[in-house]
Amino acid sequence: MFFTPFIRELRDLVKPESGIWLKKGDQVKQVAFVAPMATTDLIAKAKVQKHHQFNGRFGCGNCLHPGVVIGKQVKYPVGEYAKRTHESMKADMYKAHELDLAGNLKKTKNSEDHVNGVLGLSPLLALPEFRISESFTTDYLHAILLGVTPKLLDLWEERKKDCIEEEMSLSIVDVRLKKLRPPSTVQEPPRPLKKRGEFKGKDYRSLLLFIC
Repeated sequence: MFFTPFIRELRDLVKPESGIWLKKGDQVKQVAFVAPMATTDLIAKAKVQKHHQFNGRFGCGNCLHPGVVIGKQVKYPVGEYAKRTHESMKADMYKAHELDLAGNLKKTKNSEDHVNGVLGLSPLLALPEFRISESFTTDYLHAILLGVTPKLLDLWEERKKDCIEEEMSLSIVDVRLKKLRPPSTVQEPPRPLKKRGEFKGKDYRSLLLFIC
């Protein structure tokens, strides 16, 4: 509903006759606009891509990893899988759209009634210069700050379990963190690792960018 007028306006701005006129000194130029990139979080990305979320089968928007059900959750073990391309994902979208029109597509995250995780046509296909599988930036908050960074700390804690002075080493790290004076861009002082269960994205950001 909201994308329809937005995409219509962007398509108009791409046309030479509908661009914006800019004047600099004696020169007048007409500028056309394109939208080659999009920034969303993972949940919004799945919605605008008409795609399963990260917790569903084939939930990766970059490759064809099918996912593995472990317990009641879909996990994505490390491996080599075919990359999605604009052309392949577009073909999956049209196929899923045909199934949907025929009433043969159940849009649930673990349903097998999908086409490589795709559930239908994305309105972003109508944007010139936009590539549906490659034009999305990385979800910095969830993928990096709340994803990779905690995993690195988990791996560090697993490695140090072999250390006899495990609690002592963690206490030393916390004491040193407390003595740090981060730059003014960090609004709060570093929090002790013993309270990592309470960490939010901003805590991992400070740890990753200014402390590690």
